[in-house]
Amino acid sequence: MLSGTGSSGHAPKASSRASAPEAVLDAAALALFERLRAHRMQVASREGVPPYVVASDRSLRDLALLRPRNRDQLLLAHGIGPAKADKYGAGLLEVIAAAG
Repeated sequence: MLSGTGSSGHAPKASSRASAPEAVLDAAALALFERLRAHRMQVASREGVPPYVVASDRSLRDLALLRPRNRDQLLLAHGIGPAKADKYGAGLLEVIAAAG
């Protein structure tokens, strides 16, 4: 058997849940990320759902970096599809616009 191979003789498979490296946020993006997190908590509390249902941290990081100005740009963020854009997009875009 070759060194570094599994019992089947094949190399072990990488985890399918390997996460992408987190983007580094500058001061402005970090401030926006924190505003988006606060907004997410308010929405989640109001709707009685966990915060990740509204948006994941990774989605909020993407939004803080992308700073979308409309629904189409919002859809470019990780984890934001048409349903989330329809349900939560207006509020997220308001927070982003208010941040400048």
